[in-house]
Amino acid sequence: MENAERPIDRSSLASWLLVVPPAMIMTVFLVALLGVLRFRARLEGNVLEVRGAFTTRRVDLSRARVWLDSFPDRSRARDRRSAGGRIPHLCLYAQERGGRKVPLRLGGRRGLLPPHELAAMADAVDSGHRIGPEAEAASRTALLLRRLGTGHVTGLR
Repeated sequence: MENAERPIDRSSLASWLLVVPPAMIMTVFLVALLGVLRFRARLEGNVLEVRGAFTTRRVDLSRARVWLDSFPDRSRARDRRSAGGRIPHLCLYAQERGGRKVPLRLGGRRGLLPPHELAAMADAVDSGHRIGPEAEAASRTALLLRRLGTGHVTGLR
């Protein structure tokens, strides 16, 4: 009789159900809050530093492979399949050889970064000495960053 299974104690199961889900929700909320409070992007010379909730990533824009990408604004979507907004969110990506990809959103609901910051990033990208396809991609990225700063960009809907 000692090795027989004990009946499930329903009161301890109920207490677990009252504690664990709220603790998980609170953890997710605190991590998201920490990410918002800690997020910071800074450009010092040619080095872009992007700080997240738990990590800080640095990349030298003059040496890194850089490109721009966009994704649709789904915050105002009526259903999950529609794009919602018309203007895409632009993101600058930089990746040094053997390093991780460092993303930086160039704008949000309030619009793009200020023109002087976009120009500073373009200058940092242009200051490098690249060859081949990476040089062409860097030149296109820097040109587009400058055009975004002056407002002379076509094709964004």
